[in-house]
Order: sequence, then C-alpha cells, then structure tokens
Amino acid sequence: MRGCVLIVSLLLIMSCKTSPDSMSDIGFGYFPLKVGTYQIYVVDETQIQQSVGQHFVYELKTKLIDSTRNQEGGYSYTIQRQKRATTDSPWENLDSWTSFISDRQALVKEGNTIFAKLTFPVAEGLVWDGNAFNSLGGEQTCGESKDKPCDTYQLEDVGKEFSFANGTTFPETLTIVQNDNADLIVKQDVRKEVYAKNIGLIYKESVVLAYCTGQACLGKQQVDKGLRYKQVIKEHGVE
Repeated sequence: MRGCVLIVSLLLIMSCKTSPDSMSDIGFGYFPLKVGTYQIYVVDETQIQQSVGQHFVYELKTKLIDSTRNQEGGYSYTIQRQKRATTDSPWENLDSWTSFISDRQALVKEGNTIFAKLTFPVAEGLVWDGNAFNSLGGEQTCGESKDKPCDTYQLEDVGKEFSFANGTTFPETLTIVQNDNADLIVKQDVRKEVYAKNIGLIYKESVVLAYCTGQACLGKQQVDKGLRYKQVIKEHGVE
C-alpha cells in the first residue's frame, strides 16, 4: 500500500513540474505560441531621409498559421504578417516571420535576422543581448571581457498594469527597454516593446534618428536618416 502511495505521489510531483501552469510561472505566458492566435495593430510610421519625412498610417495583422518540429525538439511557428490601409480595405500579404523558444529565450526571425525578444524566467531588471543570435552587434559591450558589441535589452515593470490613452487596460504586462539613448547630437535610439500576459505584444515604439554631424549642421537636429514608429494593439483573438 505504501508503495502505491509513493508512486502516486511521485507522479503528482512530476506532473506539477511539467504542467502548463508551472511553465507560465517563469513568464512563457507573455509570449504565447498557439496556432490560430492573431493580433491587429494600428501602426503610425514616419520614414525620414535628409530631414524629409514620409508618413504612413495603416493596420498590421500578425497570425500564427502553422507550426513545425524543429531540430531542438521544440516547435517553430510561422507568423503571417498582413497590412491594410484602412479597416474597410482587404488584407494584403506583407511577409512571414518565425518565432520559437530556445534555451529559455523567445526568438523571432524577422526575414533572415533572429532577435532574442525575451528571456525566461522573467524578472525585474533582467538584462540580455537582443542581438545574441545575429551579427548586428550594437552600441553597448557585453561578454566576460566586456568587449563584444551587443544591443542590451532590459526588463522593466514586470507584472504591472499598462493602459492606453483610450482607456484600454491590460492588467499584467512587462516592458522591454531595447535602447534608451536620447542623444540629440549624433544619434537618438529609443526603442521599447510591451507584452501582455496570454496575449503577447501589445505596444511597440521606436525612434531611431541619425543626425547630420557636419560643421554647418552639428547640433541642429537635422535628420540624415531615421524612423519614428508606433504600433498599438487594436484587436486580438483566435481564428
């Protein structure tokens, strides 16, 4: 009888260790991967060349349409990306990305470039290299010798509520500060993403501006090249 009780107890412990709830405890819920889930965003984008900006407003839809077994024994998910000019316009295919979790990191392959979007377990102040899986480097340095160019991401406001100006509120979110360089002389690089539990990305903002540094324009904030980008969630669900 004692042997039966012991076996049952061991089975219960093992099931608890591998249950979805225990997995979500380390933060996987902020980066949900399930075929059929989708998000629709309103995007406000300004591309700048030689101080001349082109402004675009459109809707972006992302949807997990397929999953395949990968070499690490997990699954890679295909993200279909579509855009439309207005709510009444038909969706047009934009491209496809891939997302997967490897060694407790949420990775997204945008075209041919892999970014480490999130690291688990999530914790306030957690820092990692968002470019660890690509050759883009970055303006910071990391590694044991602090000599490797990297793009340092940092977690903030883990588990905090996030609200938009229209009153829409998400009770449990985290913010990833990808860069916070507000230099107005040479290059401004301010990027962040906000993820909500059981939804994923709900907000993204980037201001990346390279200023003219010639003798006649230094310090005048004339933009040689840049991007202002804001992506706000409008709708999400399962299809």
